[in-house]
Amino acid sequence: MQIKKYWNQSITNKLIIIIGIVWASLAILFAFYDLNISKAVVNQNSIFGKFFANFGELPGLFVGLISFFILSVNIKTSNKILKYLFLLIIWILTTILSLYFIAILLRILNLPLDFLSHLGYIPLLSAGMLTVLGMWIFQTKIKTFSIKNISIAKIGATLLSVSFIIVQILKTYWGRIRFQDLAIGYSNFTPWYSPQGNTGGHSFPSGHTMFALITLALILLVLNQKKWKKITVITIVIIWGLLVPISRVIIGAHYASDVLFSGGLTIMLFLFLYKKYYQN
Repeated sequence: MQIKKYWNQSITNKLIIIIGIVWASLAILFAFYDLNISKAVVNQNSIFGKFFANFGELPGLFVGLISFFILSVNIKTSNKILKYLFLLIIWILTTILSLYFIAILLRILNLPLDFLSHLGYIPLLSAGMLTVLGMWIFQTKIKTFSIKNISIAKIGATLLSVSFIIVQILKTYWGRIRFQDLAIGYSNFTPWYSPQGNTGGHSFPSGHTMFALITLALILLVLNQKKWKKITVITIVIIWGLLVPISRVIIGAHYASDVLFSGGLTIMLFLFLYKKYYQN
């Protein structure tokens, strides 16, 4: 009876239930067929896979950065100490995202991440200055935002922060070896439901998929716009959100269950945040 009542309350609740059922069904399926799926589709020379390996995270990363910049303009407190503390926290978070952006650029340029060590503090200083510039532009040139846009920024920033933390913790301590790194004969393959601890494997779950689905926040920008705008944005977001995880399986960086879990996590969190910050 409670489920029926929850179902009838809103379309969002219906989506949460449907996605939960689909997610659970696929999780059971992939528990048996993860390895076979990867064996059938993996092509580590795939241009499609390489393209999204390089660029798949960028749209979600930019949505997160812009969300934090908007929030830096709209800190609602008369306490100056608290305000500067919140600004400092936002600056730290956006600097981390900017450093991640620099790491992505290195990957696109085929430079190893340890290349950063040769640059000393230059990447950190560059990221810090970049975020200061972004915050300054938003606070002095744009200044005002609608309640709707502030709500969307809260959703984007929270969605990225919470999803990123959960995904990174699981990556570290689940210890699943990527398909592309498996030993001959696949002897060190482990199913998704079997955490291995901190082994150095970072397959489960998929960070690219999480970043790709941060773009769900963009849909909220066009909910009350003309039909063609809604259809265009929603179509682009859905296609991007599907192509990125598919590409990660094809390139051998993740299994189907890896992208399922980070995708399900991000989508469900988005729906709950939508109910909290936007629906009403």
